[in-house]
Amino acid sequence: IVWREGERPTFALVGAEDANAFASMQGGATYGDLVGTLAGESPDEAAVQDAAQRAGAMLGGWLSEGMIVGLNP
Repeated sequence: IVWREGERPTFALVGAEDANAFASMQGGATYGDLVGTLAGESPDEAAVQDAAQRAGAMLGGWLSEGMIVGLNP
């Protein structure tokens, strides 16, 4: 993933799941969409909770790294 920190380009190697999630959200997917994708087909409650935690960790990382500059409500 490539982004800018001020005038400096920044690069990060990420796993396929993170790259796909970032691309989906960049394309307009919602947090709920991301959780659903990560949870897989016909998930049980534990799979949904795990997916929500993973999605939250990704989003938190993106925010702390400055990869996201704004959110749409």
